[in-house]
Amino acid sequence: MNLCIIFGGKSSEYEVSLRSACAVLENIDKSKYDIVKIGITKNGKWYKTDASPSEIAADEWQRGAKELVCDLNRGVFVTSEKEIIKPDVVFPVMHGENVENGTLQGVFEAMNVKYIGCNVKSSALAYDKHFSKLIAEICGIKVAKYRIARRWESAEKILKRAKGLEYPVFVKPAEGGSSCGITKVKGVNNLLKALDFAFEYCDKVIIEEQVVGKEVEIAIAQSNGKIVMTECGEITYSSDFYDYDTKYKSNDVGYQIPANIDTSLEKKLKSQAKRLFCEMGCTGLSRIDFFVTENEVIFNEINTLPGFTEASMFPMLFEKKGVSFKRLIDMLIKNVNFY
Repeated sequence: MNLCIIFGGKSSEYEVSLRSACAVLENIDKSKYDIVKIGITKNGKWYKTDASPSEIAADEWQRGAKELVCDLNRGVFVTSEKEIIKPDVVFPVMHGENVENGTLQGVFEAMNVKYIGCNVKSSALAYDKHFSKLIAEICGIKVAKYRIARRWESAEKILKRAKGLEYPVFVKPAEGGSSCGITKVKGVNNLLKALDFAFEYCDKVIIEEQVVGKEVEIAIAQSNGKIVMTECGEITYSSDFYDYDTKYKSNDVGYQIPANIDTSLEKKLKSQAKRLFCEMGCTGLSRIDFFVTENEVIFNEINTLPGFTEASMFPMLFEKKGVSFKRLIDMLIKNVNFY
C-alpha cells in the first residue's frame, strides 16, 4: 500500500504538525506500508522528502526535497523530476487553517483519493467554532454564553453586542486551533486590543464567558464502520489558561485518565460527544472537548485532526483503552474516507 503522510502546511500550527508527523512516523508499522513523505511549506509549496522523523521535527526536511504538484485529473502527485506517485491512502498529519477546514480534503476528493479524517463538509463545520456551537445548541447541548464579532464591524457595534457578558471572557478566532490568537480578558478596557489580536488569525471572532470547571476531552475513532469511544481525559495546569505555550512549551500540564468527574456527568458527556460526531457527519476520528462543572456539561469544540504527538490527549486516550499508537494508526488507515 502506498501511504502518503503529509505534514506542515500554510498554517499557524505548522510546527505542531511537524511534531505530530514525527510521532506518527516513529510509531507506524513500516512493514505494512510503502510510506511517501510529503511536506508543505509555510508558503504553500509541496515537496516529496526523504527526511527522517527527527529532521522533520526540527524543520530540516526541505534539504534535498523534490518539488511536487497534484495532478487532479489522474489522481497522482508528480515531482519536479517527473516521478509519479499514486497514493492508495493519504494521511494528513496536519492542523490549522487551509488544512482542517475542508480545503485540503477538497483536494483529495478532487483527486479521487482515499484519505484519513472527516470529509469537506464536516471538517468545515467543526473547524468553525461558531458553526459547531450553533449545531450543539440545535441539539440541546449547552455552550458557554458568547457573542460574535466580525472584522468589518465598528468597535462601537461590537462593544454594544458584548454588553451583558460577564468578565473574564475569552476572545478567540472562530477558526483555528492550538489556542493561537486567544486572549483572556478581565475587563472591557482590554477587549478591543484582544479583538485586534484575534482578527490577525480570522475575520470572525468569538467573545465567550469563562467557564469555571474541569477541561475534559474524549476521543472518537471508527473501526469497521462502528464508533469507538475512549474514556474521558482531564487536563490540569496552573497557568491562567490552556494557551499555546502551556500546551507545547510547559512541563506544568497534567493528564488524568479517566477524568475525575461524576459518573452521571461522564455518561452525559459521552452521549453528547457521540451525538455531535454523528450530527456533524464526522468520520474517521475526532477529539471533542468539554467543560465540566459540578452539575453541568458544556461543549467547547470539536477537533477533526487532533494532535498526534505521544504527549497529545488523542493517542493517550486510546492507549489507556488498550489501543497502542501503532494499532491506532492501523485502525485509522483501515477506516479511510472513500470517494
